[in-house]
Amino acid sequence: MASIFVWTESSGEERALVTELDAEFLRPAHNRTRYQTESLDGSVFSVITIGNGQHMRRVALRHEPASQQLEDLRRAGEDRLTISVVPESTEQAVSYDVALLDFADVQREPQTGIGLQRFMMEFTARRLDGGRLP
Repeated sequence: MASIFVWTESSGEERALVTELDAEFLRPAHNRTRYQTESLDGSVFSVITIGNGQHMRRVALRHEPASQQLEDLRRAGEDRLTISVVPESTEQAVSYDVALLDFADVQREPQTGIGLQRFMMEFTARRLDGGRLP
């Protein structure tokens, strides 16, 4: 099954990356602004949190054969463009808009058997509507 990532460049050109495999949602993450203070003598400790935070997910995206498309997706994420994700493995027509954060470099995966070389990129994804990723 595949996943589709769609974004619009600042020039107005719509781009899409269709992966051969589903994006692998590795582990959940949560981001919440938190401040903590302690009195000088250590007798009073307080924590202040702001908002409910954002649910995020660490994602591994594999693609073959050309890594340039992964680099284009990374550039779109770094430019804070809205990325629409359509996971084709779902039975319903589902898509959601995400922001891509905290990228790792595009890497070659070890070659396994005969076939095209695969490339992988890890990043953190956050839904823009505040919902949870699968």
